[in-house]
This record gives sequence, structure tokens and C-alpha cells, in this order.
Amino acid sequence: MRVLFVNELGAACGHVGPLVRMAKRLADYGAEPVFALADPVTPAAILTETPWSVLPAPSHPAPLKPRAGLASYGDLLACHGFSALVELRSLVSSWDGLFALVKPALLVASHAPTAVLAARGRLPAALVGTGFALPPADMPLFPALRPDTASFRPQFQVLETVNALLAQRGEGPLACLPQILEGQARLLETTPLLDPYASVRTEPYLTLDAPTGPFEPFGVHGGIFASLDVSGGQTAETVEALGLLAEALPVEARLWGRGSAAAMRFLVRRGAVVHERPAPMLEALQRARLVVSQGGHDLSLLAALAGRPQVIVPQTLEAMLHGAALEKAAAGKLAWGGGRETVLDHINWGLADGALGARRLAPTLPQQTPWDAETFLLGFGGKIQRRKSPSAAKPKRGERGQGVRGGVTPAEANDSTPAAKPAA
Repeated sequence: MRVLFVNELGAACGHVGPLVRMAKRLADYGAEPVFALADPVTPAAILTETPWSVLPAPSHPAPLKPRAGLASYGDLLACHGFSALVELRSLVSSWDGLFALVKPALLVASHAPTAVLAARGRLPAALVGTGFALPPADMPLFPALRPDTASFRPQFQVLETVNALLAQRGEGPLACLPQILEGQARLLETTPLLDPYASVRTEPYLTLDAPTGPFEPFGVHGGIFASLDVSGGQTAETVEALGLLAEALPVEARLWGRGSAAAMRFLVRRGAVVHERPAPMLEALQRARLVVSQGGHDLSLLAALAGRPQVIVPQTLEAMLHGAALEKAAAGKLAWGGGRETVLDHINWGLADGALGARRLAPTLPQQTPWDAETFLLGFGGKIQRRKSPSAAKPKRGERGQGVRGGVTPAEANDSTPAAKPAA
């Protein structure tokens, strides 16, 4: 069964990581993963060790950027071609061509609304995502996520454009805009803390991985773990702040984006440990007292579960919402403007008072429901073919073999991130 995994929107690897985790699990049951990514470069490090094909995905070449920022998920759609019929038709037609090329039996989409629209009535689609990227589909409208900002494009205009396109494709209209994210299955991988729709959410919160932790309590000699795209926002000031702190505290960092080579050399000269490839987050969190990031979902969730205070330097609306939620829970600080001194003040808070709030928060986070890959694949007509790894080979007579659960050995179940390589 060929499964096409797609990502269209979002920064870095935050929305590609869930696809990779799903693909690994489904491949163990005989599925054939193929990837189509709008950005195949940034996530390359987590895909280089896999045998799967990676194709370029259609995406809007010049999305609109409202001066006041996005106010809702409806604004996000409007910025990426959903408010202009000619643009939306062209994007959907490109997805049609990709589907014809790959010939998948199932689409798995992470933050890819145009792909889901193109699949409507033609290809079964499963949607996987964070709270922000997978709003409830049974709402009359996408609610405002920033009360201080007005939507720059009314949602009824976006709905009219979508329904005009669906009529041209011989499909029935949507009653409301959120229905665009219905799909045949929805896998919500988050927790209420990081879900801006938690108050109206009725579907379960899932996890695609084996349970994480338990995390060791950090000692007084623990340092800072930073994960940053240095190509925009306040990241230059944040790197400067980390450089100052690296002279007195252990600093471990993963940097990427334009200008990252110079930033890595700067931190190495100051005594920091810098990873050239994605750092193993679980290991880094065990060593860290504080996490500095741009509010990516996976790291924000893991750090909250680990009881580590966080300083969020956001570049997207989703990250801003994560930072605001952590700040409200007294487990983080949102560094929005203010430069290097603000970042330093927030880091000093995290190394002192912030630790108490983060430790109190961690045990209150509810457990996520484990995702059943076998039942999922059977639900879409897949034929189960459990693959045996060398460690799961049939034991010789008189020997006891290693147990295998769901076609994944215990070692494989916990191996979701490539090993890190410190910079010279």
C-alpha cells in the first residue's frame, strides 16, 4: 500500500517530524511511504537515513504577509492562495498532478490544507497535526487566536472561493470553512496545554511515539539547551545572549538557517557545544536546566513534560501561542521584542524562579493516547505485512528470542532522532 506523506506549511521540521514517525511505524506493517515536502532541505537530516523518495510539494511561491500578522487559521488560508480562485485552482491542479504521478492509496497530510482540498472526493486523507495546525472541523468559523489583531480577509470570502473551486471539480460545497480539514481520519498529536482550541476540542489527544521519560531531575550544574533557526526574528540577539552565558554555564545548541555557520563558530569559541545535525532532544533535555527555542511544538511539549522552564523566541503565530500558554502556566517566558537584554532577563528567570513553575506543571499534563498503527492501516484497506528485523529473527532451538511489539523492536521504538555531531 503506497502512502503519500505531505507537508505544505510551517517552518523547520516541526510538521515533518510526525510524518516521519508515522511512516516508520506504517512501514513496519508493509506500507510504502513516499514524501512530498514544500521544504525538502531543512528536514533532510531526519530523512537521509531512510529509503523513501522525497519529492517537491506544491506551495504558494509568494504568500501574503499581513502587516498586523495573522489573527486566525482563516487568515493563514487566505495568505496561501485560498482567497483567489485562480491561485487556488493552480495549486490544487499541481497536487492533482502529483497524485497522478505517485498513485497513492492514502494521503497523510501534516499542515497541508491545499493537498487535503485536492484529495477531497478523490483520495482518502488522514490529517495529522498539532493543536494549531489541526483545528476542530466542526466549528462554524475559525476563531480569532489574537484578540488584539483583526482578520485581514473575511472568512466568508475564503469559503466562497473554496466552494467555487469545488463546484468546478464536481464536488459538493462546504457548509463552513473549517470543514476543509475533515478528512477520513484525524490524528491530533499534542496536549491541551499547547492546543489553542482545547476549550472546544472533543477528539482525543494522541502520541505517535513510545512513552518518553521518565526525565531525571536536573542538578544545579545543568545548563542551557537551545534550538534556533538563526535566519530571522530575534535570533541574532538570542545567539549573542547564549554566547555571553556560555562563558559561565554549559550551553548546548542546535542552529540552522542562513548565517548558522558563523553563529555556530561564535558559540564554539565561547565554549558551547554545537550540533551540526538535529540534536537528540531526549538526551539534551536530561542535561538541561533551561530550554531556549522558537516554540516548535515537539520541543515545547517534551520540555514541558520534562519540567524544564522555557524561553520562547517566536517566529510564527503557532510558536507565539505556545509561548503564551507556557507563560500563563508560569513555566516559560515569551521573548517578543526587546533584544538581547530581554532574552538574558528571561533566561535568568528560567534558571531561578522559572524552574519551580515548570516542575509543578509537568505532572499535571495528561497522558496522550497511544496511536495504533496496525488498526489505522487496516482501516484504510492496507494488508498487514509485519517485517522482521535481524534482532527479531527466529531463535535457535533452546534460545529465547527478543520480543517484538507491533513489528518494532524496543530499540527501534525509541530511535526517532539521528545522533548529533558536535561541530569542530
